[in-house]
Amino acid sequence: MKPTHPLYTTPTTPALVTIALALLLLVAGCRFFSKRSSNGDVPVARVQNTYLYRSQLQGLVNPGTPPQDSAATVNNYINNWVRRQAMLLNAGNEITATMPNLEQQLQDYRESLLLHAFEQQLLQQNPDTLIDPAETETYYQQNKDNFVLGTNVVKVAYVITGNKAEKQDSVKLLLKKNTPDALQTLLQLCNRQTFTCALPARWYAWTELQQQIPLDDSDFTTFLQNHFFQTHDAVYTYYISIDTAAKQGSTAPIGYCKPEVEKIIAHKHSLRYLENTRKQIYEDAINNGLIEIYQHNP
Repeated sequence: MKPTHPLYTTPTTPALVTIALALLLLVAGCRFFSKRSSNGDVPVARVQNTYLYRSQLQGLVNPGTPPQDSAATVNNYINNWVRRQAMLLNAGNEITATMPNLEQQLQDYRESLLLHAFEQQLLQQNPDTLIDPAETETYYQQNKDNFVLGTNVVKVAYVITGNKAEKQDSVKLLLKKNTPDALQTLLQLCNRQTFTCALPARWYAWTELQQQIPLDDSDFTTFLQNHFFQTHDAVYTYYISIDTAAKQGSTAPIGYCKPEVEKIIAHKHSLRYLENTRKQIYEDAINNGLIEIYQHNP
């Protein structure tokens, strides 16, 4: 019971594709296929010596999909597959002739992908992820010249109230105090009065803070010289506690560049971990007799 032709070849009309799909889904048996995989899987398409098997179509169609849509999905997949394989067939013939080292390049690329995926998996298992604050401080002090501010920055806490809101004196007093207890009390006050606040202090680029509070560029000089600033517009009053301010072109304060420093240190930890792992893998291979270098003449 041998067929005279495969069940599916490149379709010439939609009707032929539909008939082929119907035969695929309704008929099973060796009388419809001339090639089976080693496990008995039946092919549904062929391009020269490359076959697309029925098992590879599993999962293409979601349960409950109407038959017409299912047929269209499978037909589209098969048609795209044969077109791609035809292109690959011609590409292989043409490129191999003009690029004699193609196979080696492909092998090198495959190995690079495999090693990269393996190293990423190793990094996920890396136990060396904690960064000691002392290490951060040391790295910063040794590399200060690399951390130069590209813009004015400030570390501030602020509260925004309505111009006629109650408790403004308390807001001003607590913000000027700027102790942990005072800020906690202030936060509770802001929640009760529904004041907008940013507590405790954090770092802002000057232009970022200007988006939150109506500040002129000239106000930055005041921030450099004071620890408290107050301003208002037609609707709101703005109270600002100034922790630190630093000018563009100066060395970035460690608090501002700490995330960047920690990122650099974490990267160094990762490189060290990978290097130690590579060394361990190599030593294990040597000890287990997996590596042998033969005598040769250069």
